[in-house]
Amino acid sequence: MEFNDLGMMEPERLLPAALPEPQALPLTESPDWIADDGLLRDEGVIVGLARGSDASSEDEVSRWKLATIRAYYEERRALLKAQLESARQRLRRLQDAEASLHKELTRHEEALTLQDEIETRLPLTGRNLLLAGTLTVVCGLTPIVLATLLPSDRFEYPLTTALALSLFGMFTIFQGRSLLVAADLRLSGTPARPERWKLYLVEVLPPLSVALLMALFVYQSEAGWAPSLIVGFLVLLLLLIPGRLLMSLLARAFPELAAWWRRLLHHRRQRRYHRKEAESIRQRLQELTYQRKQLEDETIPQIECELAPLEARCRYKEALFRSEMELACQRNRLYAQYKENGQIPGLKTSS
Repeated sequence: MEFNDLGMMEPERLLPAALPEPQALPLTESPDWIADDGLLRDEGVIVGLARGSDASSEDEVSRWKLATIRAYYEERRALLKAQLESARQRLRRLQDAEASLHKELTRHEEALTLQDEIETRLPLTGRNLLLAGTLTVVCGLTPIVLATLLPSDRFEYPLTTALALSLFGMFTIFQGRSLLVAADLRLSGTPARPERWKLYLVEVLPPLSVALLMALFVYQSEAGWAPSLIVGFLVLLLLLIPGRLLMSLLARAFPELAAWWRRLLHHRRQRRYHRKEAESIRQRLQELTYQRKQLEDETIPQIECELAPLEARCRYKEALFRSEMELACQRNRLYAQYKENGQIPGLKTSS
């Protein structure tokens, strides 16, 4: 067995090796009395006359003659019988190979069916990515919202100011770069978790500062502090929530996406492997089926057709020899009876 790139065992090539063809042996010279029916009858008569009137049992000569006839035709059937046995052995090997390949094909088809049933879509990561995209859009629109809120008469470039305020207010996105957090790592040398108040300070202080600045910028003495504080609170939420959610979602979505991508690639490799192996097995099955049908429909029937006349000829020769021998024995018996009864001319019976 060999192993492929996926660490799976490759199925063995199950095409049976060709069996050696039987070699024809030189035939002995055929006796004339076997090949010629007339001479065979004469032999049967001679053996029958030599046996006398007792036809109940075969003598040594008759047994030898019959054995010679059977050996003569058996010698001519030997090559055909060897070819027939070789063809039948190859047929059995082909059938075994087909059965093994069918099992292997069934295994690959079941594996393909299981691969089709495996869920490859993103169950939760897709929603996370969609939400992360929405939050990214919100974070991108935050500078535009702040630029709209800033008084145009106080700022010559409101969009640039709003962009700077947005980046500072969403400083929670860059939480891992904070000096407050990184200082613990530099001092201790170990990745210890920073103190909780530092985390709260990093997350809340920048957006709170920007929210208070925006409240001061939009303050109008005629309307009072209430509208300004409401605007500041909304800006605080706008700066605090999207950035924090965006980072948490991305931190969760990226590992899931990487794992899903690895599963998807593995799934595709498995499908490609099983599909390739199934196609290869189908091609080998077609070759084996063609060879098997050729043996069943052509080779074996042809050899059997060549054997049948020889077997029939052997039985005919044996029957012809036996019949002539038995007829000669009957003539001997009748002759003895007639002779005993004095019914043969020229013979006298004793009184």
